[in-house]
Amino acid sequence: MLWIFFLVGALIMQCHGSAGWGKLTTVDEALRLSRAVACTLGFYSTPLNLFNYLHEHARQTVVIDDSSGIYNEPSSMALLKAATWAQGRP
Repeated sequence: MLWIFFLVGALIMQCHGSAGWGKLTTVDEALRLSRAVACTLGFYSTPLNLFNYLHEHARQTVVIDDSSGIYNEPSSMALLKAATWAQGRP
């Protein structure tokens, strides 16, 4: 099972399914059509790398592809929760 997360503002969405179903292609096409400024993180090696990537791309929609390991790493889950916190917005 492969997972794709994408952060849009303070929202997080996820797509999951078997390999080869075109999840990333579909997400990329939708973002292109909406003219969203987006970037893709194909794989991260550590929670620190995830943090740095999210910080460097804070103003963009971030797509995290093949990210099933995020669920097994409490630090990574905490980073995603913090990244999607509304921070004073309704």
